[in-house]
This record gives sequence, C-alpha cells and structure tokens, in this order.
Amino acid sequence: MPATSINVLRNIFQQQYRLEDDAFAERLFLIYGDQKTVQRLRTIKKRREDAISRYDSFKWLLPIPALFHLKMNYLKMIITAHYRTEDGVIDQSSLRHSKEFWNRRKHKYAYEMLYFKRLISTPATTKPLQRAILANSLINLRGQPNSWFETDRLVELRNGKMKDILRTRHTSSITLDYLFEYCSLNSSFLKDLQRHVEHIFGVHVDSKHSTKSSQYDIVTLAAELQKYSMKFHPGRSTANEASDLNTRGVTRLSEAIRRFNVRESSASDLATIAEEEADTEEPIDSFYQFNEDTVSVFDLP
Repeated sequence: MPATSINVLRNIFQQQYRLEDDAFAERLFLIYGDQKTVQRLRTIKKRREDAISRYDSFKWLLPIPALFHLKMNYLKMIITAHYRTEDGVIDQSSLRHSKEFWNRRKHKYAYEMLYFKRLISTPATTKPLQRAILANSLINLRGQPNSWFETDRLVELRNGKMKDILRTRHTSSITLDYLFEYCSLNSSFLKDLQRHVEHIFGVHVDSKHSTKSSQYDIVTLAAELQKYSMKFHPGRSTANEASDLNTRGVTRLSEAIRRFNVRESSASDLATIAEEEADTEEPIDSFYQFNEDTVSVFDLP
C-alpha cells in the first residue's frame, strides 16, 4: 500500500484545508502528478473503494497525468532513439505519443497517454470536466496570450527555487521548516518586493554571472576560417540509423488500446495494479489480460 501518498493526501485535505467528511460527498478533486504519483493514486482508489468513510473511499479523487512530465519523457524518448541508435489537437497527439511510447517499450507512460486521452475526449468524462482538466493543466502568470505553460512545470521551478535557497542560505536559522513556512508560498511576492526596493533606491542586484568577452572566440574562429577556409567537409558516416518510431509503434498501438480498455473496464484487477508498481517493466503481452467480452472505452483505430 502506498502509505506515503495517503499521508500526503491526508496532510493536504484534512490538516491544511481542514475539510469535513461531507465535503468529499459530491465534490471531485483533480490531483495532478507524474506517472508514479498518478499510478499510485489509481491503486489507492481501487483498494479503498469499499471504505465506509467518504474520505477514505477516495471516490472524490481523480488523478490526472501532468503535462510537463509527459512532455519531458516524450522528449527523452526521442533523444534516446537518436543518440543510442535504437530502434495539432491534444487528444489526437495523445494517441500518437502513446503509439511511440509503446514502440519504445515505455509501457507506463504509454498507458498514461491512453488514460489521458480517455479523460479528455471520451464519454468517460463530461464536457465541463474535460474542460476543467485541460484548464487546470496550464497556468498563465502574466495574462498574455502567449504566456501559458504547464502547471506542474511551475511547481518544479518553485521546488528548484526552494532548493537553491536552502543550499545557498542554509544556516541555523534558515532550516527546512523555515523554508516551508515562510518561503514556499511567498517567493514570488518576495521577488516583486525586491524589484520595487531596488527601483526605489536605484540599485540592482544581479545574481547572474557577468558576460564573458567574446574577443577570444572571434579570434579563434577567424584563425580556423583562415586555415581551413569555408569549404564543406563531409562528416563521419555510420551504419546505424535512428529508428522509425512512427512506423514501429503503430503496429503495437491497436492491441495496446484493447488491453487498456479491459483494464479500465475492470474494477477489481488488483493483480495488474501490483505488477505496475514494480520497478522493472514487463513485456507488452503480460501488461494486460485481453477479454473479447469487455466493452471498449474508446474506438480502436
């Protein structure tokens, strides 16, 4: 049982928000996270669905894959395919990404892409809920049309800022407890305060390194051009070619969707959930159990 995830939820909703049990009767709370977080939350819901308490049943919880983590794993998959020489609409792209994840045998994130498509483009969720899922996946701090970015990316940037503060200013008075109590929610406001104070007193404190002189680089480049001229020289050849993720992945996507439909149509497949929690990824054939009699969650390609 992922006890840590349960303790985090209890700390947020019962200790910090101080919500009563009745608050979880008719409300649906969207919880965003990376692949492991979302997977553990689904496991909690499966195992607690028969609980008497409204809170303990976790029926009020809807885990959502966070966009920034999906994007970063997708980019990592592309880089891995090239450097290791191995083999427009959001719901359409989610299927395409799932197909390529299946090709790369990143089964867990392939499952998350199918799960995400099910949430945002099938009758499994209502139109208002689909809009709420997408709206809460992005944030705009500046109010400009081109300033939208992933909400979980903001969280990661904030976590990085907290780590920098703790690493550079850690003293007997600035501890981890101090960081969470005074800095975690106030860092943006403190940054604005710093900017206004610097403007009033006419000073500017720049935390960035000074710009390096480019004189040496220019002289070196000029010497190289004088020596070798600008004539084209062919690069090294290699017998290895980057894999065609699009072609190889599409052959596995159809069966993957069938298995996904079986998994989402079953309410008590705890054995499969336990397999998911293992660190090692299993082959595709053992990831789901296919049953022709189940009802599809969404149409197959």
